[in-house]
Amino acid sequence: MRIRESLTFFLIPFLLFAAACNRTEDFIIVRDAEKGISVDIKDLIEKKPVFYKAEFKGSAFEFFVIKINGEPKAFLNRCRKCYNSGLGFRFDDTHVQCRACNESFPIEEIAHGVGSCYPISLNSRVEGEKITVKLEPLSR
Repeated sequence: MRIRESLTFFLIPFLLFAAACNRTEDFIIVRDAEKGISVDIKDLIEKKPVFYKAEFKGSAFEFFVIKINGEPKAFLNRCRKCYNSGLGFRFDDTHVQCRACNESFPIEEIAHGVGSCYPISLNSRVEGEKITVKLEPLSR
């Protein structure tokens, strides 16, 4: 009986920890990214990112589109400082947090972040109800 209690004592916290560290974003797969990416923005909710995965010139990348103060913006899902970690960001209702260095800052400050911790802005433009992301700079 003690073995079962000990196992339960150690197993439950481990499972809770593993679940908390798990990435929870759902990614929309973008096909034919070589032609450019155009994303619908009419259904964006203020401060709620939508995550995408795409491939360009043989390299996979993740990005997100988020509406801040009514303006849609596109970012790589990578921290400028922690780029090589590939861990990206997590969001709650008011803050964005780097998964690698754990820096956290208000969503409204996403373009500036804290120090060198912030997502990399993508070259994009809004055209009607779509945001178009230019991919050519990604290949450099």
